Amino acid sequence: MLCEKIVVFPAEKKTQTAKSLGEKKVFTPLAMLSEGDEGKVKEIRGGRGLIRRLSELGFIGGERIRIIHSHSSGPILVEIKDSRIAIGRGVAMKIIIDR
Repeated sequence: MLCEKIVVFPAEKKTQTAKSLGEKKVFTPLAMLSEGDEGKVKEIRGGRGLIRRLSELGFIGGERIRIIHSHSSGPILVEIKDSRIAIGRGVAMKIIIDR
């Protein structure tokens, strides 16, 4: 599955994909990855409470993460810092991964 980052230029009201801009890295929400995929935590898009809770679980920028179990519905089981953690899909959409 190919996911492309959309960049919006407010002054011009045009959108371009990361591919067309020549960028090499594509950032993807954790919920969009498949079983066996790996990457690094890039950022967490949420409030202070969510960021604090996830950082206490090990979701820190640059940390390696691997998807152990993921289906079309239900939580996602990930491995991070030698621990297995189940994350709901809503929260997983807020964790951005650098593949």
